[in-house]
Amino acid sequence: MEIIFGMIIILVAGFIQGLTTFGLSLVAIPFLILIIPLQQIVPIIVVLALLTNSLVLYNARKNISFKKFIPLLLAAILFLPVGAHSLRYMNTDYLKLVFGILVTGFSLLLIMKKTFPIKHEKAGYMATGSLSGFLNGSLSISGPPVVLFLSIQGVSKDAFRANITLYFMILNTVTVAIFLAHGLLNRAVFEQILYLAPALVVGVLAGIRVSRNLKDETFKKVVLILLVATGVWTTISTLVTLAG
Repeated sequence: MEIIFGMIIILVAGFIQGLTTFGLSLVAIPFLILIIPLQQIVPIIVVLALLTNSLVLYNARKNISFKKFIPLLLAAILFLPVGAHSLRYMNTDYLKLVFGILVTGFSLLLIMKKTFPIKHEKAGYMATGSLSGFLNGSLSISGPPVVLFLSIQGVSKDAFRANITLYFMILNTVTVAIFLAHGLLNRAVFEQILYLAPALVVGVLAGIRVSRNLKDETFKKVVLILLVATGVWTTISTLVTLAG
């Protein structure tokens, strides 16, 4: 029964990931934690995310813009250790709270069509990469700043899907290598992955197929709604932690 429940969770999460190119962990982790030990969930999700990235990137590969992507990635790699080092000096719960409030607020503004595109785009990519890398190192949250920036810039659906997927794929590849080095990808994790991977593939392919029929404006709204959910979830869960 637990296996079936897990497959349903991953099927839905995979659909969201295939549709929007992010959201796998947001949808899956709160439910998987009910049936799978927490220390196994993160390695499982990272490996499944890498598989998802491969499927989505193959579908969107023609729209990759390396010229814009490289400053984003280099800045993220540079600031990732800065974020990790900051763990010694700051309370991450307060950082998560500020992050959740800001993501929720900016996403709601964009939903209400309050646009504020950044004119110096290269500088914007570098700043976004820096923030994303810092947050990945400190909170293991790298996606929302990039998603929000691309939404602010009005990037087309196809370009959005291609570039953000490549970004996540590289970060997840590095993370998988780290997990392997630390022995976190053990037999129990791989057994769970084998059970869940078929449901993930079906969900992702279904999400990709639906995404092809979405207009840019509709796609952007779906992405922003998911961002609001991310911000609200992060804010509420952090407030509960601080209150406890």
